[in-house]
Amino acid sequence: MESRASVIRSLAPLGADHYWLEVENLFGSVRPGQFFQVRIDASLFLRRPFSVARIGAETLGILFKVAGSGTAILARKKPGDPLDMIGPLGNGFPVEDAGPAVWLAAGGTGVAPLLAAAARLSADGRAIRFFYGGRTAGHLFPALLPDDDFPLTLCTDDGSRGRRGTTVEAVVETLVE
Repeated sequence: MESRASVIRSLAPLGADHYWLEVENLFGSVRPGQFFQVRIDASLFLRRPFSVARIGAETLGILFKVAGSGTAILARKKPGDPLDMIGPLGNGFPVEDAGPAVWLAAGGTGVAPLLAAAARLSADGRAIRFFYGGRTAGHLFPALLPDDDFPLTLCTDDGSRGRRGTTVEAVVETLVE
C-alpha cells in the first residue's frame, strides 16, 4: 500500500449521476475486489474509497455515483488532473481459487468490483453467469461488462429493463428453475 499522485486519463458521464473514471495505473498489480482511498480535493478532510472496476496495465477504471460533495467535485475534474490515491487496499477476491463456473450478482455501483472479477475470470477460461440490477434502466451500464459472451440477467426495480425485482430475487428464481 502506498500513496501516489495518479493522473486522470478520462472521465465520462454514464447517466443517472454515474461516471466512468480512468486513472493512470502507477500501482502495478491490482486484484479484483481491491480498492483505493482517494483524496479528491484539499478542501475535503476525508479520503473517499473507490473499488477498482477495470484493471489494465496502463489504467484503472472506476465507476462512481455522485452522492455528496466529494463525488460532486470528482465529477468536475478533467483529464490531466492529479488524484492522490492510497492503495491498493483490501485482499481482493480469490479468483484463482474459483471453480470452472462462477455466478456473479450485484446491483447499483456495487457492480464495480465484479466487473474486474468477471474480466479476470473470463480471461482464465471460467464460465460466468452475471446478474446485474439497478433502480431503473437508466441505472444499468451493461456496456461496462467484459465483451465476452456469457449469460447476463439484467434486473430493475421498476421492470423497465430485464426482470422486475432485485438481483437477489433473480438469483433465487434461477436456482429454483
